[in-house]
Amino acid sequence: MSSARGRMAAALLLGLVLGAAAGSWSQRALFHRMMRRGPDPKRMLERVGRDLGLDERQKAFVGAVMDAKRADLEAVRKDTFVRLEKIRESADVEIATVLTPAQAARFASIRRARKLRVNWEAPEGFPPPPAPPPEPR
Repeated sequence: MSSARGRMAAALLLGLVLGAAAGSWSQRALFHRMMRRGPDPKRMLERVGRDLGLDERQKAFVGAVMDAKRADLEAVRKDTFVRLEKIRESADVEIATVLTPAQAARFASIRRARKLRVNWEAPEGFPPPPAPPPEPR
């Protein structure tokens, strides 16, 4: 009987752990998708309309303002992405100066893998990140 309880407790614990992991993964995936695409303007307008109790004329005006500002927001996002990449590259160059050749090779490998991930997550239309620095020999 205690063996059955132990198996049930283990199964319950495993279910809880797997459920938490799946929930965490889906939240991260949702966050990254939103960061890539930006917020959904249609959903934002629906929410603002509901929260403020806007009538149809007000919703149309707010929607027009949001549409007019979208290009400005995209420009800021693109500029920010490029600036962040430049800062990361600058930090990589400085860090590499204190590493041994083996550490520098490992660091370059890690950064290449992360750049691939960052490039994959970059919003559509963003300029690609600059090429990684050459590996030390």
